[in-house]
Amino acid sequence: MDVGLFNAAISGNDSFFEEIGGVNLNLKQVTRRGNSVLHVAAKSGKVQIMKKVLDSQPSLLYMENCKGNTALHIAASLGHVDMTKRLISCAKDQEAAVKNLLLRKINLGKNTALHEAIRNDHYDIVELLIREDPELASFTNNALESPLFLAY
Repeated sequence: MDVGLFNAAISGNDSFFEEIGGVNLNLKQVTRRGNSVLHVAAKSGKVQIMKKVLDSQPSLLYMENCKGNTALHIAASLGHVDMTKRLISCAKDQEAAVKNLLLRKINLGKNTALHEAIRNDHYDIVELLIREDPELASFTNNALESPLFLAY
């Protein structure tokens, strides 16, 4: 991934996009671990970068890294509530079936974002995800653990 793009996502420097004018900016670049700029923004909780990226490249919302995590998995596991809300909101702007694709997306361990939020004690995100899709509570991972089991 381009160093300038990576640093902008980490620091939240959304003016980076205006500075380069979008010229030859490939937002589908990834790090060695397969993280897109959206994954990096989710890790750092930089909502303004997420907005810029998704305005230009909405398909990154569903992109998985080498562990099968989407930006939603990462934001939920790290407790970035605003980022999680915005990612869900971006998915909501699409039809219902497409929104559920993001919420129900599983990583290589078959964990949903809900599993990740529960495992990391981010109960405000747990509540948000269950409100959006109550059926998430019944998904089991590779260890046959449902989110409800993990919460117990």
